[in-house]
Amino acid sequence: MADPTIEIDRTTAARNAIRRTTELMLSPEGGEWDSQGVDGIRAFAADLPSWTELADSSWCARFAYQNIERRGTGGGAFRRLYADFLDALAPDLGLDESIPADCHGIADDWTALSDTLKDASETEGERQVHLFEDASEQAARIADREERLFTRLRDEL
Repeated sequence: MADPTIEIDRTTAARNAIRRTTELMLSPEGGEWDSQGVDGIRAFAADLPSWTELADSSWCARFAYQNIERRGTGGGAFRRLYADFLDALAPDLGLDESIPADCHGIADDWTALSDTLKDASETEGERQVHLFEDASEQAARIADREERLFTRLRDEL
């Protein structure tokens, strides 16, 4: 194995990575799936109330909780990891310090959504209906926050 040659400095690589992420998060196009990024979060939010019609609604809620908060995400649907990345590089990139803080807040929102989904996985009937409606509202607010964050990142870079 040969030692890799570093061809781009860390700040430029970080700036390019953030630009690519903002493109994906703000793109109105579906990518590999029917939707992605902010539009995908909005589609997820819109779909959540219908989950009570699924034969395995409790399992789906549990799996969604696990994919947001567990399963190698670093918590908060990977946003906690992204917030730490922004914390480390914001000074080098000249980003306002409120941007990583906003991302940490979004990670907390994702964690709260996962808690709602976990609760939905452990109940049924009308309580589950209300929990899926609450989860839908939470996800819609997250989409709005993420749109503001990634628009701001795009504009600052």
